[in-house]
Amino acid sequence: MRPHEPQAWKDMGAEQFGRRPVGTGTYRITAWERDRVVGVAAETAWRPAKVKNLDIRVIPENAGRVQALNSGQVDLAWSLEADAIPTLELAGNKVVLSRTNDTLNLILLHQKQGSPLADVRVRQALNYAYNKDAFIQTVLRSTARPIGQPAASTMSGHFEDIKPYPYDPARAKRLLTEAGYPNGFKMTAEIVTSTGEFQPTMENMANDFKQVGVAMEIRNLSIAEFVQKVLRQKQWEGEAFSMMYEGHPSADISRIMGTHSCLTRQLANREPHTCFEEIMPTILAMSREFDEKKRDTLAKQVAQFYHDQAAIVFSHERVLVDGVMPKLRGYKLVNRVPSYHEISFAN
Repeated sequence: MRPHEPQAWKDMGAEQFGRRPVGTGTYRITAWERDRVVGVAAETAWRPAKVKNLDIRVIPENAGRVQALNSGQVDLAWSLEADAIPTLELAGNKVVLSRTNDTLNLILLHQKQGSPLADVRVRQALNYAYNKDAFIQTVLRSTARPIGQPAASTMSGHFEDIKPYPYDPARAKRLLTEAGYPNGFKMTAEIVTSTGEFQPTMENMANDFKQVGVAMEIRNLSIAEFVQKVLRQKQWEGEAFSMMYEGHPSADISRIMGTHSCLTRQLANREPHTCFEEIMPTILAMSREFDEKKRDTLAKQVAQFYHDQAAIVFSHERVLVDGVMPKLRGYKLVNRVPSYHEISFAN
């Protein structure tokens, strides 16, 4: 939680406070532009800075961020793709890998009437058809772990004995045939491609699905369009979309259920994209249980249910890849936020 300074909030109001934030952080922001944030060390910070000046610039493309770091234009490059690792290391820079509480998945809109995805056998078939291990080993350079349940292994509500779906295209074809789709079917996935490994993940899924007869068309969305559709301000045009199961900041499975279950109706006042009424009593009981052992039992039932129902095509636990100059010291992420006060430079 980041509490607002109460008097400043009262005096300035929400809009002006957003433009001129007041806080106890390491840096005082002196300029907030569309593609740049500038700050100086705050004298009254609770966590004093070791470096006086801060200059954050938006470089949208992964290749541009890599080039900026390798050419010495920046000291730190955030949110890079795993295939940049050899280039960074060859240039003498360091790579920082940070595990997250998030997993990357393809959300299946199972409630659409008449959709093949309404059949659990079809959803399971897509999971068996996706070779996530090969994708992790090649594209992600073995930096991530495959996943087969809602919570990442860094979180409460993750259970090691609930295994990811293995790659089994023959079984996928059998399930599709049993469900009445021996020749497969066509579907559309709407995805955001402007960040991380979203695009290569979905492209690899589409290629693997094709091997069992499922033709998945990928349509790219801007982040603004994606948010509008998640909030149901616009309708989904396809049968699936890319989205993380986000566990930050609480690192607990209940955080995920608030977004990816029927709870969305009462928590966010909108229709959920994932909703299985039969598991809701268990989810609610889990959320209210204070006895640790009893809560673990309930959480495991929820995790197993989501695995068995294949509400999504599970892929992998996200690992953030950042590049830093050799002289930079103390950089690390805590709940996806840099510890600015610990950053320094070697003499």
